[in-house]
Amino acid sequence: MKQPLRFGLIGHKFMGKAHSQALQRVSFFFDTRYEPERAVLCGIEEDLPEAAARYGWRAWTHSWREVVADPQIDVIAIATPGNTHCE
Repeated sequence: MKQPLRFGLIGHKFMGKAHSQALQRVSFFFDTRYEPERAVLCGIEEDLPEAAARYGWRAWTHSWREVVADPQIDVIAIATPGNTHCE
């Protein structure tokens, strides 16, 4: 049985969609001992709840700080434009 690996994804537009698809399909391409779980999607646009549901995320938030502080998250992926990565 594979161990769950809970992801938080910051950014939900084009690259967020691409990362969501990759997490959904990674087990098809790679044999790992982990099963990626799309735990929380983070973004700033109004369509975030719909995007989270469409991309298969369990939860969503507008606060990247909540994602970073969540002890249940194992991995955080940043899929926002490069000029927003600093903070």
